[in-house]
Amino acid sequence: MATSDAILAIDPGSVHPVRLVRARTSARLNRLRTQVTRLSPKAASLTVEPLRGRMDSRRLSMIGLEELERCAIHSESALRAPYQKYTQTISSPVMALSLELAGTLDALCALLRPCHIADLGSGFSSYVLRRYAAGARADVVSVDADTKWLSRTRDFLQCEGLSPHELVEWSAFTNARYAAFDLVVDDLGHIQRRIDTIPRVLELLRPAGFIVFDDFHKPNVRTAILQACRAGGHRVFSLRRTTLDRFGRYACLVRLSD
Repeated sequence: MATSDAILAIDPGSVHPVRLVRARTSARLNRLRTQVTRLSPKAASLTVEPLRGRMDSRRLSMIGLEELERCAIHSESALRAPYQKYTQTISSPVMALSLELAGTLDALCALLRPCHIADLGSGFSSYVLRRYAAGARADVVSVDADTKWLSRTRDFLQCEGLSPHELVEWSAFTNARYAAFDLVVDDLGHIQRRIDTIPRVLELLRPAGFIVFDDFHKPNVRTAILQACRAGGHRVFSLRRTTLDRFGRYACLVRLSD
């Protein structure tokens, strides 16, 4: 009998309920990984990824985020008006952070209460994170490889009455020394840049810190994230359930190892 089959066949009465759930979830994920390696990237996106999203939504309870989906719906509603303003005056919806991801970021901040945040890829995420920081004892560093986008972000933040400080160009950010971050949001520049900088971005976090990677729906991005996190022993959670938008985009959450 395969290991995953043996785990699923365990007598429920002989194992602690929490350990049983974890064992069965781990077994299902092992099967899921096997299916992914046998399918083309397109087929995996259409068949396996929705399953991963549902399973990971339940796994979030293991790290204290069982309320994420409910909170994200509330946050999305609260952010709708400024998001519409942003996508009408600064960037198009297809280029901007999705409203669904914005709501999830706001919910993560409410649940995790991070104090030191890195916002890689300035834009509407800069508004969401600074909106949270304004009501909490938190600081946000927003970074972009494009100085024009930093300027647009600064204009929007000032228009909305939020702090325009700590808007930093990528090369300057990498050459500076910052304390380890509690939360990092990575939506930096072009896709290849993001793939190439994943190891560097993971190093920005404190132990057991969290990072949100956008564009987890893209097979090349997803593969790079999963490989880097597997090598470091970090846990990856698909946020497809809360961040899937009308363009088919969604993100993932990574919890760094202790």
